[in-house]
Amino acid sequence: MGNIIFFFLAVVETGLMIWSLVKNAVHVKERSIVRIGEFMILSVFMLTGVLEWGFRYYIIMMILFFQALAGVIKLVKKNRKEVAFRIGRTVAGSFARVFGYYMALLLAIIFPQSEAITPDGSMSVAYSKFTWADESRIETFAASDSEETAPSRKLTVEFWYPEVSEDSEEAYPLVIFSHGANGFSGSNLSTFQQLASHGYVVASIGHTYHALYTQDEDNIITTIDMEFFNQVMSLSAMADDEQKYNLNQEWLRLRVDDENFVLDTVLQYAMEAESTDPFNRIDTDKIGLFGHSLGGASSAVLGRTRDDIDAVIDIDGTMLGEAIGYQDGEVILTEESYPIPLLNLYAEDHYEAAQAELANKPDSEYYNFHATEHAVDAYEVVLLDAGHLNFSDLPLFSPLLAEAMGVGTVDARYGIETMNHIVLTFFDSILKAGITPDLQKEY
Repeated sequence: MGNIIFFFLAVVETGLMIWSLVKNAVHVKERSIVRIGEFMILSVFMLTGVLEWGFRYYIIMMILFFQALAGVIKLVKKNRKEVAFRIGRTVAGSFARVFGYYMALLLAIIFPQSEAITPDGSMSVAYSKFTWADESRIETFAASDSEETAPSRKLTVEFWYPEVSEDSEEAYPLVIFSHGANGFSGSNLSTFQQLASHGYVVASIGHTYHALYTQDEDNIITTIDMEFFNQVMSLSAMADDEQKYNLNQEWLRLRVDDENFVLDTVLQYAMEAESTDPFNRIDTDKIGLFGHSLGGASSAVLGRTRDDIDAVIDIDGTMLGEAIGYQDGEVILTEESYPIPLLNLYAEDHYEAAQAELANKPDSEYYNFHATEHAVDAYEVVLLDAGHLNFSDLPLFSPLLAEAMGVGTVDARYGIETMNHIVLTFFDSILKAGITPDLQKEY
């Protein structure tokens, strides 16, 4: 829609410029009427719902409002002087205005208006946010003169859960989500809402300084650590495999510690006699973990190391926690069986790349395939024509950014809805019904 609005405004402005050049006149009155008309047309679109009022249109509507106001003043002003026509000023003014329109509509172009994916469960969805400090850890990303003065690591956790009456005693499975590197806690909003509408308490962790941004309870925004961001962006180009391994393990340890702290805190609140929403809605005997990319890897570690986890979904993440060492240029993988139901959900390009690497190096093993082969109950599902970012809401929220960061040719809405179906089916089967999930190998 941003492109259409820009095209409309640019065509009108170009037409006015050409008319002025042909007639050698400024056409102050006519231009004023056009400016008022532009503002009124977009206002009608906003009021009728054709355009969804929001951050995308704040700047352009402000510009059009002030242009319309100036036009009204010019129309009602008596004894106004005729403006002298100058070719250079007319052309420069028109080009400047078109450029201004483009910049004002940039957010609407990058984040186009789209129909949201709505949950199809029978329950209304409530939302809460909490920020907690882990007093056992210091924030290594924050500058400090000494370890004694360093702040504790803080994490903000967002919850989506069934909205039920206060006297209801029904409890729901808890599932905790961990986003990928450079992601954020709301990256899979449609998934969280879908799960909550079907009777789950969903907690999504904002991994401070690993997330693109986090916004705590006091609305303080913390952006991603740029050293971490640059390391992630350059990881694939690193020639030193051992350096890659060490970096991955360092990031993984932080994520695992974050998830352990959040899960322990949630369970502590849930077990208090006077617990409130959403903690009093949690069935502490039914816990699932899922995550995207690096978040999937850390979730898989907890599934192996804790005895209170019942199911894990790794969404297009390499299971880095299966490594127990690095020796003679090779990663050493654990031979211990993965102890609980595990679902690896792959983008097609990820799955095929892993298979191709094994074909080229027959003596090597891929983390995820190795874990699946050594698991008590494991499933592999491939989303055809998908790329890494198809497992988030980004392709709908911003197709341009998603394209730049890595998506496949699968239809964006189909990809997200299919992922949500797979996640819900797996958790329903394992956490609620205790049966084998009815999942295809490929979608």
